[in-house]
Amino acid sequence: MDCDNARLYLPYLTPGGKDLDGREAEELRRHLAECSACNALAMNARRLDQHLGRAMRAVEVPAGMKNRILARLADNRRARYRLWAKRASRYAAVAAGLLLAAWLGYYFWYAPRENVIDVETAYITASLGPPDYHQVNSAFARLGQLGARPIAPPFVNYDYLVGEPALAELPGHKGKKVPQLVFVRPPSKDGKPQKATKVIIYAIPTGQYPGEYTVRGERTHFKDDEYRYKAEVVPGQRCTYLVLYDGGDYDWLRVPVPRDQ
Repeated sequence: MDCDNARLYLPYLTPGGKDLDGREAEELRRHLAECSACNALAMNARRLDQHLGRAMRAVEVPAGMKNRILARLADNRRARYRLWAKRASRYAAVAAGLLLAAWLGYYFWYAPRENVIDVETAYITASLGPPDYHQVNSAFARLGQLGARPIAPPFVNYDYLVGEPALAELPGHKGKKVPQLVFVRPPSKDGKPQKATKVIIYAIPTGQYPGEYTVRGERTHFKDDEYRYKAEVVPGQRCTYLVLYDGGDYDWLRVPVPRDQ
């Protein structure tokens, strides 16, 4: 090894150090043993290192320096933890909001609705008897197409009404639904046999409002014995009533003085 290479390796030749080892370290030591100039440089470098080390060790460390450094490191760790916790809580809130929105969307658009039926309420209501004229008018209004105008037929006895008013398709007119009432005459209470007769009344709304109809036809009575039902058309102020009955007449259902519409 020549002097130029030796002086390049000198900074790495430390006492007990491992910065330089192997073949390079052995060649450098052999060169220093043979070259007085390079050996002098190496000795001066060692002495300088020794003086610097003693000077650094002579500096007194301030009291509590170690604890202050450790406390500062702990503060930095806590600050980083608070920042992480804040970000984590923010992300968690966003995730919770998205989850809640998804759940609400499912609940309102896809979740099946629970329809509760109270059997006792249905039984008691049916046992109290048929609705009267005013209750039928309210039921007609709730059917959805006719507004709040009273259109229940005023000329019948509602004691014979069976079931609730309902929208039903007008016979022979597909897709045209109007309020329907069904009446049944029960057997005589005096023990004499009496055939029950049935009356179906369709209330056809007429006039100039949406959802109303124009009724055509000249005849008002239809009594052909070849057919099951006889029919009568009863005009009213707000609608026309088509009465179908299966007996000789339906006088048993009429009231002596029709109600005001």
